[in-house]
Amino acid sequence: MQFQVAFKHMESSEALKEYAEVKIENTIKKLVKKPVLINVTFSVDRNEHVAHCGISGLHGTDIQVQQKDDNMYSAVDKLADKIEAQLRRHKEKLSRRSAKKPSDIELQ
Repeated sequence: MQFQVAFKHMESSEALKEYAEVKIENTIKKLVKKPVLINVTFSVDRNEHVAHCGISGLHGTDIQVQQKDDNMYSAVDKLADKIEAQLRRHKEKLSRRSAKKPSDIELQ
């Protein structure tokens, strides 16, 4: 997994970077086995902390997730929960499609 982090309108923090990397990477490893590119951007917009994550390399699908909160660490936690929900939906969608393939049906 490749992990890229960017900070906009705020000071870069090594602790926040490591926290996000561990939290998001563990969430993704539960559901995805192939290598993916993860782009995380942290920014401050007025009084809101914004965490944005883009995941590329999922069977031709890109996932974009954004979370706003008063605290950046809680934004990362909620972001990880959203990522897990979207990956589960995507995985279920793929399994439903593959279950309906006509080539899987045996003719007698």
